[in-house]
Amino acid sequence: MRFYRNVLLVLTATFALPHVTAASMSIVGFDPETGDVGIALASRFFAVGPIAAHVRAGVGAVATMGGAPHNEGGTLLDWLEQGRTPEQALDLLREKYPEGIGQINIVDAKGRSVSTTSHTQARMWRGHRFGKHYASAGNILVGPQVVDAFAERFEATASVGLPLAERLLQALESADRAGGDARGRMGATLVVMRKGGGLRGTDYLVNLRVDDSRNAIIELRKLYMRFKDTHAETPGFRIMEMSRGRDVMWLQRSLEALGFLNGSEPTVFDENGEPNGLFEDATADAVARYKVEHHLGRTPSAGLETVTSMRRELARAGIFFVSDEARLAHLDLTREEDIMSSLSIVGFDPETGDVGNCMTSKYFAVGPIASFTRAGVGSITIMQSGPFPMGEELLDWMENERMTPLDVVRRVRDTLPDTGQINIVDTEGRSISATGPRGRPWQGQRYGKNYATSGNILAGPAVVDAFASVFETTERSGLPLAERLLMACEAAYAVGGDARGQQGAQLKVYRRGAGFRGTDLLVDLRVDDSTQAIPELRALWEEWKFHHLYGVGFQPIEQTTGRDVQQLQRHLRTLGYLDDTNRDVFDQQGAPLGVFNDATAEATTRWKRAAGLDEGAYLVRFMLTKLEKEVQRSGGAQ
Repeated sequence: MRFYRNVLLVLTATFALPHVTAASMSIVGFDPETGDVGIALASRFFAVGPIAAHVRAGVGAVATMGGAPHNEGGTLLDWLEQGRTPEQALDLLREKYPEGIGQINIVDAKGRSVSTTSHTQARMWRGHRFGKHYASAGNILVGPQVVDAFAERFEATASVGLPLAERLLQALESADRAGGDARGRMGATLVVMRKGGGLRGTDYLVNLRVDDSRNAIIELRKLYMRFKDTHAETPGFRIMEMSRGRDVMWLQRSLEALGFLNGSEPTVFDENGEPNGLFEDATADAVARYKVEHHLGRTPSAGLETVTSMRRELARAGIFFVSDEARLAHLDLTREEDIMSSLSIVGFDPETGDVGNCMTSKYFAVGPIASFTRAGVGSITIMQSGPFPMGEELLDWMENERMTPLDVVRRVRDTLPDTGQINIVDTEGRSISATGPRGRPWQGQRYGKNYATSGNILAGPAVVDAFASVFETTERSGLPLAERLLMACEAAYAVGGDARGQQGAQLKVYRRGAGFRGTDLLVDLRVDDSTQAIPELRALWEEWKFHHLYGVGFQPIEQTTGRDVQQLQRHLRTLGYLDDTNRDVFDQQGAPLGVFNDATAEATTRWKRAAGLDEGAYLVRFMLTKLEKEVQRSGGAQ
């Protein structure tokens, strides 16, 4: 197999707190049998996915890392779509950024690929390797074996029938086992796109993210396994999950009869012992326990295999819930169109121009298929049986045709018999909510100046009232839009929220050029699979604030290398939080390596806790000053 490798080892030193770069490792790939394009990426960088991963169905995939202009990911895809080769696209970018374009992987939808590594901010070992249908690269890696592992695994799985998402994830896992990022893990993402091949007719075949975990790649694998189970589409059945209906009532009766559900469980059965047919947390937990006991897996979704097993067990016990076999045989267990039931708010801040949304649902990985935001234009959320594939097109209408939110909804209604549920706000503060006829109760909406909110399968009207009340009362409060949107989501859940519970959530805010390294993406945080999705989203937001507070005298030191990190490691050793026998931190001579890795992060966290500072491994200037004073008092000043 022909391949290319470029290796650059750069030893850099800086006495100032450095500009943080998205140093990461990634692979982009193409599947010639399906036309799928995608990326798997991981980094010791918080919420790395939306910053560094750029994929477009039928066009290609791009990874931007190590000092690359992340705001140009879409531009590179535009050039590919216009007919340029990956090499030509890189040449055009070099003309635009003669000082260097960092580290970039590109593969197009013809399988052509290229990688480049060209920036002094890409520290430690950095390099790349690319070949037929793939390109891989990374920086701040343990060595060249990492990109070799990427390439060798992807090449070894060619033509074996595995989906592209599995091949990319296996390559990422192999690179991680080979040592991966020298600093450890934090964020990871897996994205695969196919024209119209995704959920609800979108292009997103797979879109999974882990924003903040030391086991990010392991967590990404768990999400992918969950994804496969949730979105499996086998003829003859629908997966019963996050929904309601006659078949769910049958499932609940079966679980009760088999001893996996308590007939007095108030979230499942009414006072007469009748099941409510709502696939909520108690039902999901009972399904998972049944499947584990019967060796059918561990996930809380009931597919054909699970239902068949239950029917057989019930038949052996002589248990039937209907009077004749004919009715049982025709019970509605066939796959039906899934209606996305969620709750969301879109909002605009006239003082900053920020626009965004907060969305949550008892639905797996809800964010990427239902949430659409564009800086300077507006924000849209789509739910129920709405026009999910049209999300970006609706924003185009607003941007290019100057359509108001009301005009957009009217055009959708002229085109489709059912609009589903849509919230829209534009950057003039105009807003609208629309609810189609196919939602499930309770459903409703409320909108006003600068916001729109709605939801279905809610605990009641108090949910949308809570959304609206919090957003209205925080107007002109000085709080950032992201905080206001999240507070509104929290208030909605405090009064009941989605009647089924929590699973996926997203917080997204855009502002032109105000995001990381000049992107429009100010905030983009996601929780894909958690029964505590909103509290976890809050934790991510609090972490985000510390990672992105840039200003004079207040800039985080983390996920980077340099002399300032070496000094930090010396100080932590002096105070007893690090041992110079730790080879992840110090070399044989006891010199600090200057890499902010997991061992350094753990020591930093322990020192901060002892010093009465807040939790977290980040350090900002006043904390460094406090640390230095403590070292001086100990007599260990260096």
